[in-house]
Amino acid sequence: MADEDTTPVATEPDATQPVATDEPHPLAPGGVRFEEVIREKNELKAEVAALRAAATQKPEPVKPAEPMYTVEQMQQGLDAGRITQAQMADRIAWQRGEGLRQQVMQEITLGQRRATALTTVNQYRDHVPALDNPNSSEFVRAARVAADLADELGWDIRDPRLQALALKQVFGPLDKMTTNDRTREYARQHADTAIETRGGGRATAPAADPFKEVPKPLMEEWKRLGYTTEQMKAEMPYIDHAQWKRRHG
Repeated sequence: MADEDTTPVATEPDATQPVATDEPHPLAPGGVRFEEVIREKNELKAEVAALRAAATQKPEPVKPAEPMYTVEQMQQGLDAGRITQAQMADRIAWQRGEGLRQQVMQEITLGQRRATALTTVNQYRDHVPALDNPNSSEFVRAARVAADLADELGWDIRDPRLQALALKQVFGPLDKMTTNDRTREYARQHADTAIETRGGGRATAPAADPFKEVPKPLMEEWKRLGYTTEQMKAEMPYIDHAQWKRRHG
């Protein structure tokens, strides 16, 4: 009888059985994803703690401005031996320079504000051409408000800042005026456009009189002042019909 072969034969692993491994499940303690979640949680806690600390932290105190001393105060310090003659001279020179610097900065800031206000005034003049006429009702109204503001604020009535403020009170914000101007221009263009008749276009309808509702005395005043058609149209939205009716009714 022949000898039997006892050499072990390698077998393929069963695919239906889980392969044993020493690595834990990713979501189990010690797993890769588990460790990531823990790290993210700790980072979030640290951020929340930092935000809470910042919210409860007191702001740093504002550094007080450098005091300015009079010559008499510095002389008293010199007499008392708290400062030397050289320190007093240095302090006087520094204070003079600091005062000049602050004055220049204030003048620059004031000049910028006045320049901005002057631009605003010119924009109002573009929207309301009647402001260039001292006899117009628009000019009189704006001048009256400017005078009241000058008395109240103690400013020069020629200051562009005061003039811009007065114009805003009388005519409203510039952006609103721009919208109104566009609306009036649209209405003017469509009112001046001839309306063709249907069925052949043999004739055009006459344009409506845009000054029909203007009080007669006001129209006569406009003509006396030499107003153009555009100037008349620009002033029409500001006509107080009730006032004219009371005065000339």
